[in-house]
Parts: sequence; structure tokens; C-alpha cells
Amino acid sequence: MIIDKLGDLQYAGKSSREAGLMIQTTSFAWQTPVYSSTLTQISGKSAAAIVPNNRYDNVAQAFPLRTVPGLNPVQLMRAHRAALDWLYKVTPDQYQKIEFTGVPNTYYLGIPSAVSAMTFVTDYATMSVTMSMPPFAYDTDGDVYQPIAEGQTFANDYDVTAPPLIHVTGNGNGSFELNGKTYKVVGVKGDLWLDCDNEVAYDSNNDALPNAVEFDDYAFPALVPGNNTFSNITGIRLEMKPHWRQLF
Repeated sequence: MIIDKLGDLQYAGKSSREAGLMIQTTSFAWQTPVYSSTLTQISGKSAAAIVPNNRYDNVAQAFPLRTVPGLNPVQLMRAHRAALDWLYKVTPDQYQKIEFTGVPNTYYLGIPSAVSAMTFVTDYATMSVTMSMPPFAYDTDGDVYQPIAEGQTFANDYDVTAPPLIHVTGNGNGSFELNGKTYKVVGVKGDLWLDCDNEVAYDSNNDALPNAVEFDDYAFPALVPGNNTFSNITGIRLEMKPHWRQLF
């Protein structure tokens, strides 16, 4: 949990403190993820049909921020510009890492979806930034490549599936099994990455290679809660970042 009253928010590798802003943690309200379902009204029934969408909705998480005290009006205007430079130093076309003071070995993902006006309060100012965030807290240890050996088991200690990034090396065709399900790759030329979160395969030039995989229903591998065993690794070598995660 966030333990100090004025913590910093890390976004896209830069701290809010560098922009002169801190989280007002005493007024911080953490949102709860919602499992997505479609409700369909049925004629003649007083209850809707529930169709699960097999996903969790993004969370609109507001971060109440304030500047350091003791600023004059000109400094406060500069602080507003610094805040915008901090938030939009990268184009918000893909999720960026978010980290907090007091939450070790954990990161989140998000992009700014709303930024309030900066409100002046005597010698400081307040503002709110809302991030659109997938509802997962990621374990930083899950971002380290781990070699995959024949018959090796990886334990997912969380209650949600983890979408790994699998690095395939070799030349030609190969295959592997995960929890008894077969995944085939074809035409490997040195390196191939399987981004199981975005369900895309790409090469060392980041060029997408949709024809390089032969997966049933184009379903990419996933690490389910509990034990996950790799077996029958043929013609290729594997390593992965498991991307362990849990609902926040």
C-alpha cells in the first residue's frame, strides 16, 4: 500500500516529483476492477441473460496531485507546463509503466485519459490526472527472461492467467507443448517473439509475422494459475518473461 502522505507517481520512466507534483495519498481512492459481462434482456423474464466477455474492464483511476508549497504565481504557471510535459513526453498510443512510492517490486500500465485544470490554493496548486489502466498489478520479477527446459514447470502463484513473452530461437520449424497443448512455429529465422498478451508474433526488426505461428484458433499460450509445464520442445530453444500479474 502507499504509505506516505505525499508520494511520487512514476509514469513512463519519469517521476512526478521532477515536474514538481506529488500524490495526495490521504485523498487517494483506489478503484476496483469489474469483470465484463453483456446483459441481454429476455422478453417475458424479469432477469437478463448474462454473457461473460472473458475479460476485465479497464479502470479509470484518478490520481490527486499537488505542487510543493511556497510557489509564486509565475512558478505555478511553470508547474502546469511541467505537468503536461511530464504526462505527454511520450505519445499516449500504447500503455506505459506506472509505479508508486511505497509499492515495491510492482508496476501497473496506463495512459492519461483526463487531466483536470490546475487549481491554485494560496502558495500551492492541485490537479487530478486520470489514467486508463488495465486492472492488473505486475510483478517486476516476471519481466526477467527465464530459460525453458524440457519438462520444466513454472508456478503461477496468482489467481489470474499470465500472458508471457516467449523468445524462440532456431531455424526452420519447431513446436512445444504447454500443459499438454501443442504450439507450432514455422519458418523461424534466428529469433521469433510470441507476445501472448497482444497475440502477435514478430521478428528482431519488430515486424509482425502472423504466418509464423500455427496455433489452434490462433490462441496464444497462457500461464494459468497453478503449475504450467513445458514439454516436447522440438527444433527450437525457448525462454520467456512470464509477466506474472494479479488483480489490483
